[in-house]
Order: sequence, then C-alpha cells, then structure tokens
Amino acid sequence: MSQKLLFGPVLAVLVIASLADVGSAKAASLPPTQVPQLVTMTNTGVVASRNLLAAGDSATVSNVNSLVASANTALNDPITTVVTKVPILQQPGMLASLDLPANFDPHEYLSLNTYLANGQGNPNASEIPDINYLQGSSTPGLITDTATLSVAYYFTGNQAYATQAAAWLRAWFVTPATRMNPNLTYAQLKVGDSSGQGVIDAHSLPQVLDAVSLISSSNALSADDVSSIKSWFSQYLTWLTTSTQGQTEGNTSVYFNNRASWYRAQVVAIAAYLGQTNLAETYANQGTTLIDHQIAADGTQSEELIRGQQGADPWNYSYLNLEGLTELGIAAQLVNVDLFSYTNPAGANLATALRLLVPYAEGTVAWPNGLTFKDPKTGAIDPVIQNGTPHLSLVNLPVAQLGRVYTTDTTIQAARPLLKPVPLARLEFPAGS
Repeated sequence: MSQKLLFGPVLAVLVIASLADVGSAKAASLPPTQVPQLVTMTNTGVVASRNLLAAGDSATVSNVNSLVASANTALNDPITTVVTKVPILQQPGMLASLDLPANFDPHEYLSLNTYLANGQGNPNASEIPDINYLQGSSTPGLITDTATLSVAYYFTGNQAYATQAAAWLRAWFVTPATRMNPNLTYAQLKVGDSSGQGVIDAHSLPQVLDAVSLISSSNALSADDVSSIKSWFSQYLTWLTTSTQGQTEGNTSVYFNNRASWYRAQVVAIAAYLGQTNLAETYANQGTTLIDHQIAADGTQSEELIRGQQGADPWNYSYLNLEGLTELGIAAQLVNVDLFSYTNPAGANLATALRLLVPYAEGTVAWPNGLTFKDPKTGAIDPVIQNGTPHLSLVNLPVAQLGRVYTTDTTIQAARPLLKPVPLARLEFPAGS
C-alpha cells in the first residue's frame, strides 16, 4: 500500500512494509517531529508522514499498523553479529578449507563468493552467514531490524523499539566482544585468494546511521555509544576510500555498474553524516559521470542488461542500480549537489530510467525483445524474451515483492522493493520530472 506525500519540491511515496493497533501507540509520548539530519531518507518526507499520521490519514494509519507488526516481531529477534559465526569457523578443517589462517579474527566480516579463485562455482558459498546477519535478507539482521525498529519508534514513541534498535547498534559497533572490525576485507572471499571484493555486501549500511538519528530522542543510546558508532564509521570510511578493495570498487574502469553507484552512495552518505563535506561533495559530483554512462536516451541501463553473473536478472539489476543512484542523489543533496535535476548529453536522467521500468513493475507489459544480457562465462547473448515468453527470472519477481511503482503525466513516484521490510520509500524524484 502506498500514500502520496507532497512536501515542497519533492513528491515521494511512503511505503511501510509489513501488527498492531496504532491507537495503542497514541498514548505513548511521541519523539520530536524533527530529527537530526537523515542521509538515506529525506527529513521532509519523514516529517510529512508523521503529520499525515497525526491527521488520521487512513492509508498512513494502515501503513503504520503494518510497520508496528514488523517491529513487534523484531523485538523478539535474536541479535546476531559477525562473531555469531564462531562455531562454524571452529568446525574441524573449516578455516583451512577457506584458505584462512588458524588465527583468523572472527570480528572480521566474512562472506564467500559464489565462485572460487579458479573460476569454478563454489557449492559452499552459503556456509558463512555474515551477509544475512548484516543485511537481514533471509534472517533477522542489523540493517533490516534497525530500520524497522527505529522508524516504528519515530511513529509510535514506543521505547521498546528504540531499546532493541540500540541493542543491535551496540552489538555491531560498540561492544568489544561482538563488534565488527571496520572493514570488508574478507567480503565475497574467493576461496584460493587472500581477500575478497565484496563492498557491495554493505551497500545499505548507511541506513543504520538514520536509525541512530531516528532514536536519538529516546536516550536508548548514550553519548558514548553515539561517539563509538561515529568512530567506527570514520574508520570504515577511511578503509572504504583508501584500501585496495575500496579503491577498486570505486574505479569505474573496473566497475561502472550498480557497484559503482552503491559505492558512491555509501561514501557520500557516511561522509555527510560525519561532517566530511569536501569528501562527500567530491564523490557526489561523480554521480553525473555515472548518469552519463549508465542511462541511455530511452532509459535502459546497458551495464545492468549485460550484468554478468550466472542467473542474473536484468530487471532486478536495473532496479538495483536505479535505487543506488537514488540513494546517492538523496545523500548528495546534503552537500548541495542535485543529481535529480541533472540530464545527461543523451537527454536522459534518473526519471527517464524509472519511466522505462514502470510498466514492467506493474506487470502490464513484458520486456521487449531487444533487451538482453550476456552470460559472462560463454559470452552468449541471452534474450529476455524467449519464444514470446518473458524470461523466467522476471516472472519469478511479482509486483508484490518489487514494490509499487506509479507514474503520471507530470510526476514519478516509486517505492523501495519489498524484498526486505525497509519502512520508507527511497526512490524520490522532484515533482514534474
């Protein structure tokens, strides 16, 4: 369900994914409507949503009811961190099978690439669960749980939500026994190689900074906690911009697709949050280069149509990249860089790319024959339409999962895909685009 919100120059959709009666929350003391600066959502959008709830808007009330349901479930989720994998690493021969030293630090984030260093598939890629503990895509996890709980606190004032969100944040960034080391050196590790190239694993990590802001009035986090979280992200940002893995991720001669977009979205959001304005502005301005290269005149994103991994879905990657560009655009606004109004030499912009996806998201048309992607192993072109039938991976992603997307003659609105119960819309475009 979605509700159109008009706030100044930005028109957005509030979508709150997946208990309880908001009426019971009305008795709670609501936090201040204004919150510290957000980096992956707009403050004006969040405030407008709270005002609609206060006014009794039926759609917003229904959405918040669903949000509270998800938050109530999250209250009982076990808190997992990178050290939760210790029993797996202690299995006989496990570290050796991963080519990791016997003294490997379990505080390092670790995920396995689907391929081995020799190019063969890795049948054991799912053995290490850190990516689930981080993202919360298939299990309770840091990003999904803190997003759900913090926004639920903002809308209801229920202290229990803030307390649980804070517990996740302390576990990952503060408590010495459980905190993650501030790097992704071993993300998407290829067994047989000494390190990974998986910065994309943490593409949504800046959302936890918004969680810190949204629960700031609850005092669930102490001043020392917040200082420790900022220190962690400062160290992580240094790693992101100076390490071999980070610089490779940001090198457009290596990655000019969604990985390039999400890398810059991370850097700009974190730098802006930490007050490193010059760094944020430098990377924000690189967004125009991405739009120039990635979006064709008709709105197609060629880097995503030839995405590359076995089983890759050109629809999913096109949406993923547009989402990354949008989060980059939101963070860039904090340093006065406007990517939403930018039009590239081909005459295309972010709205052009979204317009192309709208009818496919609504399921009214199939991808045209001309949209294809390459198999990286064989180099073969795989048509999205096979004998008049949509590519299987497309029909396996129903609209209910992808999120509702709408367009009119004068405005575009979109909601974040509901593959994870992240509460607020993140695809936002200026009115009239």
